Amino acid sequence: MRKMSWIGLTMAAAITAAAAGTVYAGTNGKRATGPALEAEKRNVPAGDGTGSAVESTGSGRQAGSIVTGQNAENRKDGYDYQTAVKPDDQAWADLQAAPAGGAKGQWGNYQPTPNAVPKGNDDEAKMHTYGAYSRSSDTESKVLYLTFDEGYENGYTPAILDTLAKHGIKTTFFCTGEFMQTQPELVRRMVNEGHIVGNHTWSHPHMNTITTHEAFWNQLKKNSDLFQEITGLEMPRYFRAPEGGYSDAIYAQAQAMGYKTIYWTVAYGDYDTKKQPDHASAMTTLNRRIHPGAVILLHAVSKTNTEILDELLTGWENQGYTFGTLDRLQ
Repeated sequence: MRKMSWIGLTMAAAITAAAAGTVYAGTNGKRATGPALEAEKRNVPAGDGTGSAVESTGSGRQAGSIVTGQNAENRKDGYDYQTAVKPDDQAWADLQAAPAGGAKGQWGNYQPTPNAVPKGNDDEAKMHTYGAYSRSSDTESKVLYLTFDEGYENGYTPAILDTLAKHGIKTTFFCTGEFMQTQPELVRRMVNEGHIVGNHTWSHPHMNTITTHEAFWNQLKKNSDLFQEITGLEMPRYFRAPEGGYSDAIYAQAQAMGYKTIYWTVAYGDYDTKKQPDHASAMTTLNRRIHPGAVILLHAVSKTNTEILDELLTGWENQGYTFGTLDRLQ
């Protein structure tokens, strides 16, 4: 009898967790109080429920957009950045009604046989009621959902984007605040080439430390505000918790803010830049774990991933797989 192997993913937080008890300064450095304090906690200007730093054109696109070169041909099969998002004031109100709390564990899967649909460490049907997914509900059609985590830039993202363009594949890049602060041009390139840029939190904290509504809000809202500052567009509402932190509270809070929470069924130990897997073992592992409807997590800091990506995608395409995007995940 084949022994079932546990496929988990553990990664030390890349950046120090933000403290939950932040003191929010008011106008002119004074401590804000009352409605102004609540607005500032949420990064929403007092008296303005939109939280937008730029005036809306009314079309879903923000005035003064600094994303350039959005060639319709390049983006025709990519994400529609005109997609409406939940207004901040409604998101904040809904968040208050959701249960607060941090992670109860880190996401993992076990796969009894190669290429079988793995079982994650939470009930997939229950997760779907919260808008949380580790895979597609359709595990018969040979569609894969490729995603990359971007905690910081290690020099490989341009080559990854080149390979994706070669194959005509659109994916999702889950980006932290550090990545977007230091790589605004790469963020704009992702958007221009039709990829989804998802929310991987502002500071990549251990999610068991994010136990209040305010802390959860700030991690997502500060990151989405930065994306809007860089691109002039609303950040797509897809969230991946650092280290795969999971719990009903995380799902519910993300859903309250208008996000779908995305985990994975295919991943491997690619995140340690000092202990990169060799090409052969990486290919073997990923090819054994792939299955119809899989959400695949790769880390963009990985030298191995960058070097094998073309061969990997070619092999999956030759097996009859196609690639979907998270806006089509059900």
